[in-house]
Amino acid sequence: MIKVAIVEDFELIREDLKELIDSQEDMQVVWAAETGVQAVELAEKEATDIILMDIEMETKDAGIRASREILASLPDIKIIILTVYE
Repeated sequence: MIKVAIVEDFELIREDLKELIDSQEDMQVVWAAETGVQAVELAEKEATDIILMDIEMETKDAGIRASREILASLPDIKIIILTVYE
């Protein structure tokens, strides 16, 4: 089972992603966060394989900063950046 985490400040997108991922036989959402700060805290507490990370949340670069912090302590986690910007 692939453990996935979602970090997205927009609740509707977060819930849609959770529903889509949980509908897959080999994937499960283990936690979701709406800020980069929450993501760092949860990543350290609950194991996950992949994090879907929004870039802009509480600040313009919150997702990038959270990704750097998570990868510094948990280098085996894969992070996929989500954005609506080009």
